[in-house]
Amino acid sequence: MIYGDVLVIGIQLELGMVCDTIKCGMFNFVFDGKLFPGQGMGIEFYPTILDLQHSLQFGLKKRMPDIGMLPLEQIDFLDEPPGVIHLSSGMAEDFGFCCCLGFDGNEDRFFYSMDYGKTYQEKRYPQGTIERLINSLPKIEDIDFCSQDVVKDFVGQLSATGFKQTSDWDYSSSNDHQSPLVLSEQWMNDKVKQLENVPPHCQRLFEASRRLPKAILHRYTQDAEGHIHRFSPTHTGDYYWSGSTNHCSNPLKLPLDVKASLHKEFGWSIK
Repeated sequence: MIYGDVLVIGIQLELGMVCDTIKCGMFNFVFDGKLFPGQGMGIEFYPTILDLQHSLQFGLKKRMPDIGMLPLEQIDFLDEPPGVIHLSSGMAEDFGFCCCLGFDGNEDRFFYSMDYGKTYQEKRYPQGTIERLINSLPKIEDIDFCSQDVVKDFVGQLSATGFKQTSDWDYSSSNDHQSPLVLSEQWMNDKVKQLENVPPHCQRLFEASRRLPKAILHRYTQDAEGHIHRFSPTHTGDYYWSGSTNHCSNPLKLPLDVKASLHKEFGWSIK
């Protein structure tokens, strides 16, 4: 389903699978007749949608000044310039897509990158377009499959899930949960394998994880070898291991602004 106006700008959400409490599928911005990032069938919806909504509200509450007609090439997106809201696009950032929002009078200036924040392009829309689009996205529990005919059962909880953010950092698991999987068997198996391929010392990594001041959802930690691990939440309040920069088959690629923030706040040098 596409939310917003497909002829102006929209967001595509197509549920592809549910593993344990994690809903995954296609997430794309839609404009100029194209999909951005336009790849990835297993983008996790909950952290992606909430990242967008919370980062937008966080920026709006700061009462950002208009960036005006400042030329795109003069904007340093890594330096968090006044008037620019960094819109965290959650798991879409794993595929290089980053976006920001600024204002010029009665217009939205929507900045987007497809190379992890190295370069940006710009689109302009009537003021309030981006805010209305992001706020139109559904709650995670309201996202369902387009057709129940393609649903298949997947039994069991993934080892990547079950980390709870509590005062004593409890770890709990359950093996009696049933969730559906859809799409091709090969794609399903690859996604489950990715989520199952967690480090053996994952609990200790989670206990050492921290959140960036501007990050709403994700937690990050650095292991002894200097690799970064990310933990993301589900709508139940649990956290799950959602990748590392040294993952054997699908290494986590961090946007430049996230790398800069991890270095600034924690002193981490990213490999």
